[in-house]
Amino acid sequence: MRRLSRAIAQTVGGVLTAIATVMYTISFAAVAYGGDLAVFLNRGIGLMLIGTAISAAIVGATASVRGMISHPEETPLLLVVSASPSLMAAATAAGAGPGTEEYFATFFVFLMCSTALTGLFMILVGRLRLSFVMRYLPYPIIGGVIVSIGYLLMIGSLSLILERTVDIYSLPAIFIGGGFAAVAPWAIGALGLFVAARWLPATAILPLGIFVAFVTFHIFLQIAGLSLAEAEAAGLLLGPFSEDGFLKGLSPKILVQAEWAVVLSHMNILIVLAPITALSCLIHIQAICRITGEVPDLDRELVSNGIANVAGAGSGNLLTYPAISTSLLGAQFGTGTLLACGGTVGLSLAVAIFGADLLGVLPRGLLAMMILYLGLDMLVSTLATEWRRLPSRDFVPILAILTATITFGLIYGLILGIAVSIFLFVLYSARVPFIRLDTTLEHRRSMVERGASQAANLEEAGHRVRILEISGYLFFGTGCALGDRVSDLMAEGSHAEDVLVLDFRLVPDIDASALSSLESIAETCRLRGVKVYFTGLTDFVAQRLNHFGLASEAKEMAAINFKSTLDDALQEIEEDILAHFRGEGRLDSDDTFLRELAEAMPGFDLADKFDTVSLKDGATLFEEAAPSTEIYVLLKGRATAIVGAHTEAPFVIANFEPGAVIGEMAFYQDALRSATVIAQGTAELVRINAKTLSEGGHLPDKLLAAFHRIAARHLSKRLDRATKLLRDASL
Repeated sequence: MRRLSRAIAQTVGGVLTAIATVMYTISFAAVAYGGDLAVFLNRGIGLMLIGTAISAAIVGATASVRGMISHPEETPLLLVVSASPSLMAAATAAGAGPGTEEYFATFFVFLMCSTALTGLFMILVGRLRLSFVMRYLPYPIIGGVIVSIGYLLMIGSLSLILERTVDIYSLPAIFIGGGFAAVAPWAIGALGLFVAARWLPATAILPLGIFVAFVTFHIFLQIAGLSLAEAEAAGLLLGPFSEDGFLKGLSPKILVQAEWAVVLSHMNILIVLAPITALSCLIHIQAICRITGEVPDLDRELVSNGIANVAGAGSGNLLTYPAISTSLLGAQFGTGTLLACGGTVGLSLAVAIFGADLLGVLPRGLLAMMILYLGLDMLVSTLATEWRRLPSRDFVPILAILTATITFGLIYGLILGIAVSIFLFVLYSARVPFIRLDTTLEHRRSMVERGASQAANLEEAGHRVRILEISGYLFFGTGCALGDRVSDLMAEGSHAEDVLVLDFRLVPDIDASALSSLESIAETCRLRGVKVYFTGLTDFVAQRLNHFGLASEAKEMAAINFKSTLDDALQEIEEDILAHFRGEGRLDSDDTFLRELAEAMPGFDLADKFDTVSLKDGATLFEEAAPSTEIYVLLKGRATAIVGAHTEAPFVIANFEPGAVIGEMAFYQDALRSATVIAQGTAELVRINAKTLSEGGHLPDKLLAAFHRIAARHLSKRLDRATKLLRDASL
């Protein structure tokens, strides 16, 4: 019984999906063939039904998601209809007057070309795997589209019952004029289905609801004494339809009779039609899969629908892509691809060839009731779910899209939703931390390893040097926030010798507003006597600064100092600070380590126990990965530690000045050397051998204890500085 019930539900779903698709196609054909083209409506219906059959068959066979029904949709229809007056006026001017075969042929070829070329565009986009743009659509946009389409389905169902175009503005007048009586029974039925579906599965409720509605309607006809013909005349049944089919009068001569020059001159519509159709297709697929739980391959879907449009273009069809209403109608019944798409193909061809007289026994409101139920379910369920799940800032775009759709239309709703999402994104992005590190020279030093005396001098003055490492795209929101941060720093009490360092190494791009903020920052610092450094600028960001004129103006006013790396700026700042201390006579000698040892053992000659090593420019002190057997103290000259010295990408990790200790970390860890050390110019170093330190008898115990204590103090200071730096970085 369970299998039988499921089979019945799926069959009913397939039949209803096919009928709904045929009705949509006929309705859209009636809109497309309006005005002077109305005399060709039967042909237009037949051609579009064939196109729908082709599209449904191809999408059903090639799509990545099962059961999606593709047929003409509202958005491309409105774009085509908007171009029709100009096209047909040009055709008339070319001699193809209203009512002539040439008039019809010109419109037919216009539909054929626009559909085929848009289909090719969709195939190209899919082949190039460009559907990733959908990932950049915010989640609330998809939710807003779903609730808006739910509203449009509800309005469309009312239009189907009343046989007129209905919108939010015309509803009061329609209901006052008696339209409420025609709508109320079917609206109550849809509401009953919606309530029942909260507790029971749709596959059980929908077939029963349809059966009850169908039987109740025909019982009403019997009680009212109305025949089928009278009910049809009163607009209660689907129809009337042509009894002879819709293909009468068609001929291959159409392609010859068309005014091709007129058609080609109007192909500029593709500039709007092609991208909007591709985007609408992706949005529809996302919305369908969001409700059904399927995971689509969007690129494959674009290719599938593109092929369907190219193939269906030969019948002069409107652009097609998966429809939310009919696809979800089949999904509610659990109808598979074969029944849904196969039924749609079969019924579309049958109606095109033989006419739609058999559909005339169906109540017009029955189909409307199902569409109204789907719209109500999409609208209410999505709003209720997202209200519970989303914060207010993400729920606002959903309401904005729905409000704009009700007021102006779906396209305007989508535009407003995107605008609101962008505004909220900018608003909250400006609050996201974009300063990766906010510290001072006390904790963030250059790669130069100096003696203890110089390190103490730098630590004393380091608090007057503020270092901000910026990360991410610097736009008007974050640029303004950076300006506010600098203003706050200035308000803390600047000194004439204060320095501000802005590192842009992790900034990939910058907009004009942020450039203006940087200009204001530079001017503020210049007026307050604060020296500013811009470091780590990528070539792209540097070009932006040059184009904006900020670099040239800064150089002229000496407002900004540009350095290729942060370390270059820090080295220059440190030299300036040390020069200041040197001028005051407060800079001690550099060989602090050895001096401390000498002070620990007065009268003991260290030269007898420690060797002196001299290196020429470029000579290697030790190689990376070599055993750690000595510690060195730099007496004169400079040295550099390089990781990967013999690779294509060597990296400098430290520069050593006189007084610096070299190699102590690897020595105490009993590890291999972590870098290669090379002399920069002539260098002189004291070498302290491991054997001297580890074996007894070489040095007095008091001296050994002093040596390890002093080395430990150097290492602990370095560790303390690193810890404070990590704290500043919130790590």
